[in-house]
Parts: sequence; C-alpha cells; structure tokens
Amino acid sequence: MKYANYSVFSTDLHTQGINYALEHTEKLGFDAVEWIDVSLTENPRIKGTDEAKEISRKISDKGFDVACYSLLVNLEAPDQDKTVDGVYRHIEYAAIMGSPFIHHTVVPGYNYAEATKSIDEMISIVADGAEKIAKRCNEYGICCLYEPQGAYFNGVSGLRALLSEMKARGLDVGICGDTGNSMFVDVPPAEIFASFAPDIKHLHVKDYLYSQDMAKHVARSGRFIHDAKLGLGDAEVEKCLSYVKDHDRFVSFEMSASDDEMRENIAYVKSIFEKIKK
Repeated sequence: MKYANYSVFSTDLHTQGINYALEHTEKLGFDAVEWIDVSLTENPRIKGTDEAKEISRKISDKGFDVACYSLLVNLEAPDQDKTVDGVYRHIEYAAIMGSPFIHHTVVPGYNYAEATKSIDEMISIVADGAEKIAKRCNEYGICCLYEPQGAYFNGVSGLRALLSEMKARGLDVGICGDTGNSMFVDVPPAEIFASFAPDIKHLHVKDYLYSQDMAKHVARSGRFIHDAKLGLGDAEVEKCLSYVKDHDRFVSFEMSASDDEMRENIAYVKSIFEKIKK
C-alpha cells in the first residue's frame, strides 16, 4: 500500500512549483503523488513530452510513484472531438510518468437544476468520447477510472450506467472509490464501495459533514456540506474502506490540511487498514 499526496501536492504545484511540491510531499510522509490537470488545452500544467519527462525524472528521483493522473474533462461540451484530442496528449504524459491509471471526470457540473437529461440520454452523448479515451488509455497499458462525481454519474445508478456501458464496449476500466462525493447526491459513500468493490482500483479519501450551516457545497436535497477532518464527518470512512480491505495499491488524500493534520490523516488511514486486514 502506498499513500499519495493529491490536493496538497496540486496546490503546491500551482503556488510553489514542482521542486517545492515534491519536497513538501516527502516531509509529510507520503510515498506517491497524484497528478491533476484542470485545463486540457488553454494553460495545461504540462506543455509537452520533454516537460513530462523532466517532471517524471524529478518524481522518480524522490522515490515516489505516480498513483494516478487525474483530468477535469467535460464530454458534454459542444466540441467533444477537441476535448478528446486534448485528453490524448495527457494520456501520453501519464504513460511517461508511469501512472497505472487515468481518472477523468465526464460531466463535472453539480448544478442539479440544470441536470434535465436522463442518465440514458447523457450516456448517449458522452459514451463515444469516453470510449475513445479509455481505448487510448488501454493502448498505453493504462486503466481508465471513473468516480462518483457530478450531477449525472454519481450515486450507484449513475456510476453503474457509465461503467456498464464502457465494459460492454470491451474496455479495461474501473472505479476510483471516493469516500465523499456521493454525499452530494445524498447517497452514503459506503453504498458506492459496497456496490463496486470488485471494480475499485484506486482510492480517494476525504470526509464531509452534513450541516444546517451555510456552506459552499450543497447536496441535491439542499443540505449543506462542509469539509471535515478525516474520520469526524458523515462519510463513514472506515466503513467504506472495509469493503476494499484487500486493496494494496494507492490511497490518495484529496483534502487540504496543515502538515500535522495530514500526518495524522495518513496515520489514521494506515490504522484502519491494519484493523480491517486482521
């Protein structure tokens, strides 16, 4: 099992650059990183294969693995072919970095009032683009992952529809188990883990707390959602991880925290796996 710096690594990349991000990752006690790029074309963090090779060398020199390469993708966008072409470049970068997985969003928006299509209708819009991405990933030996996310492919039914469609097309795909996102559609995260355990190949850990107090996050039901210290929210992190007790690859920490709190978070997740594996 390896523990990957995700959110803090991403923030450090944006504000301080790769050298600081890697040094900070080492000080926190991680042994892997998760790369994320939120812009495919306009201002990507990696601007070519030479830069990808240099970043890969720096990551490797620190002794870190790349747990996953994550991308913000909207396949509902009008020019889907352009979006897919942008993803193709990042698949090459992910392969250079030696990432076993690419996780990408499909329709990232959480505006439930505007989510007027059925799941089947949205599948018909995004499936061909998702197939092209997963197929190119597979050609590079990379498994394409989906997580419960957005207004459509969240919760058990939405995520199952997407995964089933991609599997029916003969693709090597899987699930990124996330301990928080399904709360946005009022589905306990443990239901995601129970429903997709055999397909969960990578993990994102975080915790959220439902509250009556105003917050920037709002669930479909209208409940407010606050970030919470790992293990103190309503995500039931330990219960989620109990469904994947034999997971032995990467756990990415998708949260902001002080250095001391992050070390506590790593220790907390390690203690859960030690407990559930007995």
